[in-house]
Amino acid sequence: MHVASNQRFVRVLYRVLLLFGLGVVMELPGRFVATSDVAEEIRIALAAAEQLRSALDSRTVIDVACGVIMARNRCSCEDAIQVLLNASDQGRMTLRQIASTVLAGLPAGSPGTYFQR
Repeated sequence: MHVASNQRFVRVLYRVLLLFGLGVVMELPGRFVATSDVAEEIRIALAAAEQLRSALDSRTVIDVACGVIMARNRCSCEDAIQVLLNASDQGRMTLRQIASTVLAGLPAGSPGTYFQR
């Protein structure tokens, strides 16, 4: 299953639990937990999934920007990252913001990625 499919499933499960108010206790493999504990675990899992999605999106933008800098300057990946880091420090912007600016300056604009929704 894809992350988005898992998130939808968990959200639907969460809504069903809330809608039917499934007792005070649910049985899970090997243990019993209160429904409110399950709901909290679901909320935590959804938040973690969103953080991972954001990190993956940021990393992709940064990697593609490094590739652009490497092609333009004929430099190594380490040198390209250093260029981004220096620009980030000087411009007081995040690394992702700098990388997005590099990609926005391409003639065809910022390239899409497989992970974009």
